[in-house]
Amino acid sequence: MAFLAKHGLKAERVNVSENMPKLHSLDRVSPEQAAAVCEGMKHCSFWKITPSGAAVALPSTETKGFHADASMQSGTLSLALTGRLDTITAPSLLSFFEKAKAEQALDAVEVDCSRLEYISSAGLRVLLIMHKACTGGVSLHGENGAVGEILEQTGFDSIFH
Repeated sequence: MAFLAKHGLKAERVNVSENMPKLHSLDRVSPEQAAAVCEGMKHCSFWKITPSGAAVALPSTETKGFHADASMQSGTLSLALTGRLDTITAPSLLSFFEKAKAEQALDAVEVDCSRLEYISSAGLRVLLIMHKACTGGVSLHGENGAVGEILEQTGFDSIFH
């Protein structure tokens, strides 16, 4: 349990029989067999693991010329991008995002672009995928001149602010 708390997660033991939906397959067996299955489920449990709301440091993703530091707090993924987000490096950010989203519920993504040197159409595509996948979308801040100009010229500045 300490491992989960260290990673900002909490675990709760849940009894299967208290959360079991109606199983239509039990309609095809005798009432005694159905009762035995339901009785057996009273002795089965599963672990429900959810975010505790505390800040969680996630492993960084690093590709030649690109680095992303990440943390998670209350459903918001915070990313600090460094280097070039281009055709070569964008897939690693997308892979990282998809893995983080599969492991924890994500509502929004906040991206610090203050150390981002360049963003290509592939990088914009990844940000757009992230934006569409989160109900709170993606917000960018700290864009430097070059990145800000690319966002403005492509119209993405209106999407991510």
